[in-house]
Amino acid sequence: MIRDVLLLGNPSLRQPCEPVTCAGLPAAREAAQDLRETLVDLRRRLGFGRGLAAPQIGSRLRVVSLLWPADMILFNPKIVTAEGEQWVWDDCFSIPGLMMRVRRALSVTATYADSRGEEAELRAEGAAAELLQHEIDHLDGILALDRVDTMADVMVREEWRRQFRPE
Repeated sequence: MIRDVLLLGNPSLRQPCEPVTCAGLPAAREAAQDLRETLVDLRRRLGFGRGLAAPQIGSRLRVVSLLWPADMILFNPKIVTAEGEQWVWDDCFSIPGLMMRVRRALSVTATYADSRGEEAELRAEGAAAELLQHEIDHLDGILALDRVDTMADVMVREEWRRQFRPE
């Protein structure tokens, strides 16, 4: 089911999520399906979107849906290694219209359970590493805006496009 995305100011976005357990698996699978359908709809309507985390649709479970770098669902993702540093302009469906310059690890390795419940590992670099860190932050009640050093690192999307994506 396509769900509404919770927006900045909604207290649910600030609450850490609960791990998915065997007992909670049916609810987690439903959340995963809703996440994927919502993300696909957002991408179709807005022309962008790579990932979405459960708290953004009001679920309290540790579930992430990614369409990039691959179409996948991650249950209980956790970053286990982080290397290097990069500055990136980040955006978020829960903070529409803003771009935020944040510092992220350049490469990360995360563990997670796949859709069959089997443990897996994902290594990501560059933009994929940034995305993974962004979505896992959501599971811990952290928003990209929390990672901004100064308000000079916040920009309206249209201005960001003018400055960094001139046609």
